[in-house]
Amino acid sequence: MGEHVFDDQVEDEAVQVARAMMRRVRRNAEVLVARLREVGYRFGAGFLDELTAEERLQVEQDAPILGIPARLAPERVQQLEHLVGTLPLSLRCWYEEVGSIKLIGLFPAMSPETGMKLEPLFISSLEVALRMGNLHGERDPTLALAPDNAYKYGYGGDAPYSVKLPSKSFDVPLLYEAHQGTLVDYLRVCFLWEGFPGLDHQKNVLPGDILPRLTEGLLPF
Repeated sequence: MGEHVFDDQVEDEAVQVARAMMRRVRRNAEVLVARLREVGYRFGAGFLDELTAEERLQVEQDAPILGIPARLAPERVQQLEHLVGTLPLSLRCWYEEVGSIKLIGLFPAMSPETGMKLEPLFISSLEVALRMGNLHGERDPTLALAPDNAYKYGYGGDAPYSVKLPSKSFDVPLLYEAHQGTLVDYLRVCFLWEGFPGLDHQKNVLPGDILPRLTEGLLPF
């Protein structure tokens, strides 16, 4: 739909569609996090291990496992748009309905090197985006949403997964992510593979019965 998504005749309906999608994403995320705990997934392992207690606290505040939408999220989104330009509806509604997510960690007996290959789902919070917007603003036409898979586990990484702004559209390409789709495409791949999109080319890393247990009943969006 491109910029037409912001036309008066269609914007309200498009926003409703984007909100409904992201509410389903939020529900899926809540279910998935609970199921990962049940199978013994160690959130933060391989990432927080080498940090001091102070550093760990700061990371957990900035990037909880499953954050909640920021207080006064619509107003905060407007502040972000003032800094970086118009957000696509998908990202705007992500911030307002989901918040943030960080599935970095390790399954039992898994090494950080293997965890890195799973590319766990991670999208930073609106507050982190605002902080970056204040630092870079108009000097950088991209907004980083997450570190790449190597940096998630403390290895030297490449460019962070980012979106180019302003973007007057329903959805937006997610730059530098291996699947080369949009933000919504990325989320769909993530939930297809229990929050770990790297599993689509690392299928033998986990026992075969785990995937159905984690993904059963997740809502399409």
